[in-house]
Amino acid sequence: MSLSIDISIIIPAYNRADIIGDTLESIMAQTYTHWECIVVDDGSTDNTETVVKGYVQKDSRIQLYNRPKDRPKGGNAARNFGLEKSKGQLVNWVDSDDKLTPEHLELHLRTHMAKRIVASVSKARVFNDRTLEIEHHWSNIFPKSDLIAEMMGNKTLWQTGCIVWQKSKLPVNPFDESLASSQEWTFHLKMLSDTLSYTIIDKVTYLARGHSERKNTNPPEVKIRSTAASRFKIYTTYYKKKLLNPEREHILLQTLCTTVKDALDFKYYNTAFFTLKGLCRIFLKSRYKLKLARVIFIAPIVYLFTGKGYRLFKL
Repeated sequence: MSLSIDISIIIPAYNRADIIGDTLESIMAQTYTHWECIVVDDGSTDNTETVVKGYVQKDSRIQLYNRPKDRPKGGNAARNFGLEKSKGQLVNWVDSDDKLTPEHLELHLRTHMAKRIVASVSKARVFNDRTLEIEHHWSNIFPKSDLIAEMMGNKTLWQTGCIVWQKSKLPVNPFDESLASSQEWTFHLKMLSDTLSYTIIDKVTYLARGHSERKNTNPPEVKIRSTAASRFKIYTTYYKKKLLNPEREHILLQTLCTTVKDALDFKYYNTAFFTLKGLCRIFLKSRYKLKLARVIFIAPIVYLFTGKGYRLFKL
């Protein structure tokens, strides 16, 4: 790879007029300069578009697009649309409230140049939105043994902005537009199912903003249903590829069983039924048939009539 290789930074944005400037300033301050930044406005109702247009006038490497009206609202469609517009050989999705350290792109590029990989992954730290002080690591990125099992169980997670991808290896629409949450988790695990070649950069190059708005703003039922839908998608992917060992299957099924209980707790009966129906579909494939039978046929009835029986949902 040449040092003049272009890197496409893609930013989905919704009502970030007050802080997206910090993100764009951190990109303009990169030590590596051969980049393009594609901001996709997701129908903002504030003056995000005006703010970004100001940066477009300052720096020709920054581009602004509006999410097409025929694409569903949300960051997933904005990310996918940005990928379609990108021209770089490498791709980096960045959130509109976060910041890059000055050497972020350079470190990732040099890692790709040194090794034939699909992805490079660096560390992230969280900074306080009010004091701007660096507080703590975003998540563990070093697996102890089985990365896939640890990611399925949320013990090892990759921050989306910490990953630089080789564009030619990415699928069409990598972010599932039917999901309201767990979309990054789903994307990363689908990539890992194809024996993803990656290298971890043991340096912090990404600063994630820690503030109340960072919490998932989807209605609880939407989040719970997406948790179930994403686990079914990954279960199917790994089952078909014969990659679903007992540990991985147990982790996915336990999350689904807990999802049934959570849905019943909130009286989201449609979501509980959706999850139970999905468990019925995979029942015959599973190694855990007896335990699943208890969760499907006994646990919901006991829980609804007595308010007890949490342990019945455990595999």
